[in-house]
Amino acid sequence: MALQGPTGTRASAVDVVDHGDGTYGCSFVCPTAGRWIVQAVVNSRVAKESTVEVIATYGPLQASDVVLRPGPGVGDRATCGAVRDVYLQALEYDSTGRGMSGQEAVSIHLLTPSGASHALAAGFAERGSRYRASVRWWEVGRHEIVATVNGEPVVGSPLVVEVDAQEMSLPMCRLSGQGLAGAVSGERAVILVEARDARGNRLFQGGAAMGVAVRVGGETMRGKVVDCGDGTYEASYVVEKAGPYEVSLFLGTEATTFRVTCEPGKVDYGNCKVEGALHSRWVCGKQLALVVSRSDRFGNRVPRREGLAPFHGVGTGPGKVTCETLELGNGACELRFLGTVSGVYNVSVCVDDQPVGVETASLEELEDDEYDENGDVLPRSLHQAKASVNSFQKPAAQAKQVSGVLGATVARANLGGLFGRTMFPLPGGQFDLTMSPGTADPAACDVLVVGASKVRVARFPNPAATFLPPRF
Repeated sequence: MALQGPTGTRASAVDVVDHGDGTYGCSFVCPTAGRWIVQAVVNSRVAKESTVEVIATYGPLQASDVVLRPGPGVGDRATCGAVRDVYLQALEYDSTGRGMSGQEAVSIHLLTPSGASHALAAGFAERGSRYRASVRWWEVGRHEIVATVNGEPVVGSPLVVEVDAQEMSLPMCRLSGQGLAGAVSGERAVILVEARDARGNRLFQGGAAMGVAVRVGGETMRGKVVDCGDGTYEASYVVEKAGPYEVSLFLGTEATTFRVTCEPGKVDYGNCKVEGALHSRWVCGKQLALVVSRSDRFGNRVPRREGLAPFHGVGTGPGKVTCETLELGNGACELRFLGTVSGVYNVSVCVDDQPVGVETASLEELEDDEYDENGDVLPRSLHQAKASVNSFQKPAAQAKQVSGVLGATVARANLGGLFGRTMFPLPGGQFDLTMSPGTADPAACDVLVVGASKVRVARFPNPAATFLPPRF
């Protein structure tokens, strides 16, 4: 007997049995499924009408005869989001090409680190010789692929794969921190970055080359990024100019931009500006208006008034000077000085109970108290002002000496009914101004006659009578 397989291969493993009655029997095994041609050979010649076609098929396999094999690119580790193939095949597939019948009850499942189970669709591949299923790694961590035949696990099941996260993706990162909402002038703003990949999986290792930049107006400045090494980053920057600005985080070709606003910092009374003193004329009986604009140490105007020390005006000269204070609501303050006696006055704009450019004096410098001429202890704020005269770069701030209610010249003033406040003049807030006389008032004029002799003045009883001037 001669056998020819579907691929042209020939098989000679045929057992022929002679029955002794003129008939013969033969038995053979088809190594592969498919169309086989069987021919009877007698004395090395093919017998007539002895060619027969036989279709060979595989029978169902048991779980112990099937193995779960990883496909190309599947190893002990994989990258999250990648798609790979796994195969369910006979144990003899690689050696003899033994295929599966398709009548097996096959089941393939993917178990994720979160505990979810995903059923994988298995279909015949390679001309129906084995099953193939595509798997996508959904999460980061340990994944298991479990395959069963007739409810029993096959050889090589479960297939364990450790899935790693993808590269860091900036748009998927979780951002937090005050630096996303804005900044305060001169103060460092921080943005916290929690690294994640393109699928949103958390990364627990650092190493990303991330940067931060700030654009204020037409100027671009770089910030600082600190890699914490655990998948988190701290991006920080400093903005000095108040107003709108843009802050951008960038990673490779990816960038994320936020448009926020920088608020002014704390008021620096050394940078407050006093306007109106050199361009206004001060006339007796009329108010002289000076406007004080509050600014921080970078020159940004502070628009708020709440929580800031008030301003007061003090004038010394030939006459008494009163000052009226008006908060304009935008952080500026208007001081209106009024006097009635012309002359040269020293006008000072002072901040109430707030040292200007004064640093805290050492304890040794403040150990000894100072006393005024009546034996009263001077306030500590006056000590601090004196202690910092040499250390302050700008003109030293001195406490304004105002006559107290007891008649002693002390560094305390009774302002607004509160006793014990100390005022400090602003740098650039002291002026020598001249108060000019006002327009002549006829009712207040005096007549001085020079060189006249004593004459007799005639009195007329009738007010309507004509008055004749005296003769000289």
